[in-house]
Amino acid sequence: MTVGYKTAGAWALSVGMPVAVLLWTLIWNGWQVDAPVQTTAAYIFLWAAQYAMWSWPAVQACTVLLFLQTFLQLFFRYDVTLPTLWPTFVACGNVWGLFLSGLFYKYGSRPGATIQDWYSGIDLHPMYRGVDVKLFIASRIGMMSWALAVMHALCDWVKADSLPPISVFVVSALQLLYILRFFTWEKEYLLTMDQQHDRAGFYICWGCMAYIPALYWLSAVLSSPGMFESGVAMSRNASLFFGILGVASIYGVSLIDEQKTRVRANPHCFVAGRPATYIKTKKETLLLTCGAWGTARHLHYLFELCAAVCWTAPVAGTCVWGYAYCAYLAILLVNRVYRDDDRCREKYGVDWEEYCRQVPYKIIPGVF
Repeated sequence: MTVGYKTAGAWALSVGMPVAVLLWTLIWNGWQVDAPVQTTAAYIFLWAAQYAMWSWPAVQACTVLLFLQTFLQLFFRYDVTLPTLWPTFVACGNVWGLFLSGLFYKYGSRPGATIQDWYSGIDLHPMYRGVDVKLFIASRIGMMSWALAVMHALCDWVKADSLPPISVFVVSALQLLYILRFFTWEKEYLLTMDQQHDRAGFYICWGCMAYIPALYWLSAVLSSPGMFESGVAMSRNASLFFGILGVASIYGVSLIDEQKTRVRANPHCFVAGRPATYIKTKKETLLLTCGAWGTARHLHYLFELCAAVCWTAPVAGTCVWGYAYCAYLAILLVNRVYRDDDRCREKYGVDWEEYCRQVPYKIIPGVF
């Protein structure tokens, strides 16, 4: 009976509370925001109030969730740890991913006809009660649940009356910093391939609902005292080195994204101390040939991968399977580079060919 009560309590904490908050935002509806692209109706979900419509409400909502989770988990001291819940979360994510992809396939703007419609999706931005459901799944469910998993692992150490090792502090801080950066950058996220071109189907729904708990949480699971192995994890100095490198990598991603946003807002600005240069396509789009974007077409992917390694290596150490998320991310990003290249070549034609001539490298300057 006691075990059942504690399990139910852990589920209420880890699942029920974020779901309740997400449903609360649905009840209040999404408040419309000026879309950064003309073809997309962009929505931000506010924290139970109608005020400044930008990404900070998402930060506030996630922060409140983290504090509530930490307080309740430590106050009730549930015995159920993150590694114990992890397989169930992954199983539930698979069920939800299959259910949602089937739902979008059946009730799309047109009837689904092929397996490709089910896999890739039919609608780019399915809406429910004024809320962009695809963005809701990726941002509110996917990213917030990742942050909750990181905090769950830290709370497991406190419940065990132990101080987390430096390696655990490093990977936890880096992941939370990356998630914070995501929410403060959320409006620009609407310009990415996920939101601009990938439709709501199995690829997106199952990926956000099942792959995120399965792989994105991996470092948090390895950080829990039940899974942490001091003999495998990295030393204090090595962990601090990866911590510094991780912060630099996350900053690098932000800096590269900021360059693109700044030039699009003001083509006459300076980038890296020099006037911005670009190719203006026949579709009036700017293809940057300055700063990081003039070094490689997707240099930010290299920093993304480096950041992932930095919040994995300190706890994974010599454990090969602990790097499964990094391997998956590398495959995902390389695949995305080729998909983006095909899409842009079809869209921009000779302008894209000229851009590729001026910026020949895809991710790694001088190599790839």
